[in-house]
Amino acid sequence: MKRHRLHIFLSILLWLVFGYYWSIVVSRPINEHTRTALAAVGSIVAGITFFSTFWIVHNLHIARRHNRRHARRAGATFPAQDYLGRTLVSRSNDELQRVPYIEVYIVEVSEESTHREHKVFHIPDGLPEKSHA
Repeated sequence: MKRHRLHIFLSILLWLVFGYYWSIVVSRPINEHTRTALAAVGSIVAGITFFSTFWIVHNLHIARRHNRRHARRAGATFPAQDYLGRTLVSRSNDELQRVPYIEVYIVEVSEESTHREHKVFHIPDGLPEKSHA
């Protein structure tokens, strides 16, 4: 809470300093140098506005022509094994691609002569709880 108050105090102080310096600028008479500076700043703002508008219109034209931004990209299919050779077990690729959260478990299966590991993809009922660490 102390830090929050310090941020508010510093913000108010900076706005007061900003207002003070603007009062100094406004009280000065307008001369040729002021007009030149205003013209330079105005032309820069106009140039940036023109270029940004052109770029947005250009991108919208590309999006309409190629029709690429109207659908979600198809996700990659899951392989049968991971890079360590463990079998990947899941319900279906389509279902795994639709959910926002997947739990992954490594399950060891040991028999008398073999020992195998499987990676199991589990779709939980809800999203995980956030840890408050």
